Order: sequence, then C-alpha cells, then structure tokens
Amino acid sequence: MTNFLLIPGAWMGAWVWEPVTRGLRALGHHVEEVTLSGLSEDTDISEVGLATHVADVLSILEAGGLRDVVVVGHLYAGLVAGIVADRAPDRVVHTVFVEAFLPHDGKSMLDAFDEHQREDELRQIAAHQGRWPMVSAPDELVALLAEVAASMSTKGVDAGKMMTLPQGDLQLLESAVAKRLLTSTVPARLAYMWTDDTPRVVPLWFHWTGDELVMATFAPSPKIGALRANPNVALTIDTEGFPPDALLIRGQASVSEVAGAVPEYALAARRYLGEEDATAYLLQVDQPGTTMARIAVHPTWVGVLDFQTRFPRALPQRFRS
Repeated sequence: MTNFLLIPGAWMGAWVWEPVTRGLRALGHHVEEVTLSGLSEDTDISEVGLATHVADVLSILEAGGLRDVVVVGHLYAGLVAGIVADRAPDRVVHTVFVEAFLPHDGKSMLDAFDEHQREDELRQIAAHQGRWPMVSAPDELVALLAEVAASMSTKGVDAGKMMTLPQGDLQLLESAVAKRLLTSTVPARLAYMWTDDTPRVVPLWFHWTGDELVMATFAPSPKIGALRANPNVALTIDTEGFPPDALLIRGQASVSEVAGAVPEYALAARRYLGEEDATAYLLQVDQPGTTMARIAVHPTWVGVLDFQTRFPRALPQRFRS
C-alpha cells in the first residue's frame, strides 16, 4: 500500500481528483485529497498565497501522521508539491507533477511563460489588485474543469496503476513513459551475445508495431548469424536529459531476410528523418539486389524508469524525491 496526497490546481478543489482517488483506492492505496485555502465563497483571500497552500498540505501530513507519502501536484499545485517535499523530506517519499509548474528557487510561475504571455498575465494581475484573476465566464470555467477532470480520470488512474506495477510486467508498455519512448526518435540499443559468448550492443532504428519492436540491418551482416544462434536479447530506449526516462525490454529476436527495404525500416526512417529526407534515403536503399534482415523482438519482460515515480531497486531511499 502507498500513501498518496493529491493537490488540485488553481480554481479546483479535492473533488477534481475523485476519479483518480477511486482508482487508487480500488488498488488498495491510502489517498488524501486537499482543497487549498481560498476557494470558499466566505473566505477572506487577502492573505492567501503560496505559503498558505504549502501550510495547508504540511498540516494534513502532520495531523495524519503520514509518512512515505507520494505527493501529487496538478498545474499550479506543482509549486506546492515541490516546496512541501523540500520542507518535509521525512514525510514525502516521491513527488509527482501532473502537467504541472515546477518550483525553481528565486523564480515565479510566470517565469515559465514566454515574454508575450507573461506581460499579458501581469497586466491582468495589475488590473485585479495584484491577484491572479479567475476565469470569468462560467461556461468557459465549466468547460475547462470538465476537460481537466476527464484528462485526470484517464491519465491519473493509469499513472497510479503504473506506479505499482512490478518491473517485468508487460502492462508497462501502456505507461506514458513507454508510449512516449516508443514513438520517439531515440534509437534502440540492442544487446545480444556474439558467437564467442561475449556481449555486444548496437544502436538501431526501430518501429513499434504494437506487438513487436522491429529493427533491420543489411545482409549479410555478421549479427544475423549471432542472433540466430542465440536469440535472447535485451533493449533499452532512453533519454539523455535529467531525470532520464528509460524503457527496458527483454525478449527473443526472430530474423528473416527481405528483398529490398524492410517495411518497418521504411516507417522508422520517416520518423527519424522526416518525410522528405526519408523519401530520398529510401530511394537509394530500396534498389534491385538489396537484401535486408528484419529483426523482430516480441517483449517477454518490460521495465520502466523515470526517476520520479519509478526508480532502480538499488537506489537509496533518500534520493527518491
């Protein structure tokens, strides 16, 4: 069981998390939702600000004696979640940011906007006595909140479920991290054993069919014989930035020879190069006499790391926030 504390974004109360809460509780987790100060009609908001909202959340953590808590912040509440994690490291084990603003020392949320939008927001704030105005049209607000609630209903339950799936579970292929990497232009790094039982790793373009990760090489490539002799392989698709995202896959490779360009290789070329450059490149590849090997890996084990909600097992607990 995991303790979750869910913080809504601006203009929203705990109710917006209801679909997410139902999903997490159905999985056996403890969930607390927060309605931040200043939303009630009879509330004096003259002194309500970010510090007030941080205090709201800290008081819930302390009053409930909660520890090892996953604090989730949506939109504006990303600032609240980040500061709470900094103030209560003994209680917060992870922070999750859902389409959220991130706290940066010495910067405001407005620093995340481009110059034109920032100037527009500052004009609105100045016109409302230094306060950020709420969406004024009721229909517009209802539409906005309905969209947010629907988004969180689908994404949030999925996120909660994905956080609890063990490494190796094939359902991780449906996680947001996996879906993003499987459609990215990051190459797959294919690890396999050479015929002398020494390891090899090679970066390759790939195309995900929904069932198989398909790569290709030109025949006759020495790796074709090695993969046929020992089809057990591992792959990683991972990003360079920090914190990195990584999709880890194990499975068996099947190799078949194809006259001309492997169809999935052509699809991958268009994703990696763009339509125009891929068309020119494939005209050179798909010529009479060209033979390629289609390398298809059907996953039998899947792992996901994002260093925010999913970590390597050996990583010390103090680094998991």
